Amino acid sequence: MSKKKYKNTDIDILRAKIKQALDNKFFRLWIGRFVFEPLSRKQRRFIMKSYWNEGTVAGKKNDLIDGVEGLYFTPYSTTYYDLYQESEVVRLINLHNVPYIPISDQIVDKDCVIGWCNTARKPIKVLVEYYIDRMVEIQLIINTQLGLQNSPFMFGITPEMKQKADDLMARILNHEPVVFIDIDDVSLLKAVTLNNQYNIDKLVQLYYDYESQCFNILGIDNATTDGTKDRMLLDQENANNVEINAFNEEIKQCIQDFLDDINDLYGVKITLKSNIKPTQSLYEEGLDSLEDNTNRQVGGQTDGN
Repeated sequence: MSKKKYKNTDIDILRAKIKQALDNKFFRLWIGRFVFEPLSRKQRRFIMKSYWNEGTVAGKKNDLIDGVEGLYFTPYSTTYYDLYQESEVVRLINLHNVPYIPISDQIVDKDCVIGWCNTARKPIKVLVEYYIDRMVEIQLIINTQLGLQNSPFMFGITPEMKQKADDLMARILNHEPVVFIDIDDVSLLKAVTLNNQYNIDKLVQLYYDYESQCFNILGIDNATTDGTKDRMLLDQENANNVEINAFNEEIKQCIQDFLDDINDLYGVKITLKSNIKPTQSLYEEGLDSLEDNTNRQVGGQTDGN
């Protein structure tokens, strides 16, 4: 006999809402990471959406249209791999049955080009999915903890004590600083202590630690903690900056390789520009500040003069 599975609908709805909110947050951060000049907004958005959902995209030029306007981008499926497991022959996926996308096999770097956005060759959403799922669960635990912090006062009383208990609670909830009661009533009122430890601060720190991992993967600078301290040590911060810049450069290089292949095959030059500035080492910031201050003094201008 199979066991009936029970489902907490409210929690499932809340979990779905949190997941959707986080997915939308990081998708929005990703979709605006780069500008492809002189591609149109539609083309740029399609490329970045493809990288988010599939991690890869194909590009081909319509020979009947000159310049960048003849370029179009589409998903694809691989029909043949070479000995290095690289896609050698692909078939373009015609999402909306437009007339100029061929149905025949396309040889990569001869009939079309393909490009990835990271060396793992995974969709961006897959790379951040684990951390987002952890953040969702932490938010659910925080939600439970908040509910426990709002637990009511509970007293064991006799029916005869109900009126006195109601009066006592009314005075407590009225924020009276001192409440006097009969000594005999104290012995009759037994408070039930709920052992609810306050862990929300630790959960919040852990939440932001996972969030910073998502930022790192996207190559976006962020102020992070290690989950146990309010502020990172200088060396930890610089190590985090190295990771951010490494992911940022990896993504940029993979996309640039795709754009270079387009230029080599079709003679169309596309310039990749990042909307995110590389994060700077705190040591470098200190040196820059010292250099600026020295230059001002040499030039005869000092602060306060």
